[in-house]
Formats: sequence, C-alpha cells, structure tokens
Amino acid sequence: MNCKDIKEALHSYCDGEASSLEKKTIEEHLASCVECQNEVAKIKDYSSLLKAQEAQRAPEGFAKETMLLIKERQEYKAEKEDEGIPVDFVLSSMFFFARGLWRGVSFLKYLPHPAYSVRRRRLYLSW
Repeated sequence: MNCKDIKEALHSYCDGEASSLEKKTIEEHLASCVECQNEVAKIKDYSSLLKAQEAQRAPEGFAKETMLLIKERQEYKAEKEDEGIPVDFVLSSMFFFARGLWRGVSFLKYLPHPAYSVRRRRLYLSW
C-alpha cells in the first residue's frame, strides 16, 4: 500500500477499529515511513485533546427555543409558498399579449420556442 491508502486508514487504526490485516499492513508501513508516523502522532494528539474537553450542557430552554424558531421558519416558508403571481398582473399581461396578436405586432420573435407561425391572427406552435 502507498502512503495515500495508509493515510485514509490511519484514523480507524488510531481508534482501534482497523481489522487485524489492516493493522498489520499499517504497522509494517509505519516502520519505514516517517511522514505517516508523524501523521499518527498528530491524530493521537488531537484525539487526546478532544477526550480532555468536558461536555458542556446547553442552556436551560435551549431545545424549546430552537423548536419554536424552526416552527416559525417553517410557517414563514409556507406563507411565502402560498404567494403566487398576482391576478391583476396575469390578466393585464394576457390583455396586452392578445392585443398585440390582434394588431399583428411581431413580438413573437422573442418567444423561446423556435417553431411558431402566425396566420390569420392565430398562433400555431409546432412541437
């Protein structure tokens, strides 16, 4: 195994979760590789620092306040989802679009659909 493969398995080795075959392979590699030995030392130092830290308790009422904030955010999102396009905007857009068709205004070139034609004031789309 090369250093890259060994470095991926070092955390499980340091935590004692490596299989016996992995453990043997890593120990053989560590005997000859100074870089990986330094990596193991770093991992063990970090692990000891984390174990030395005391668990801290959350302030009283933290869970309740957090759940309230989550509920408020969900309600806010639900309100935002209910908002659609205003009816007056849709109706006025439809009116101006129909008026443009009736007058023969050639704004259809701005439509994203590539295949359309206008004959006798009717719009024909081909799919």
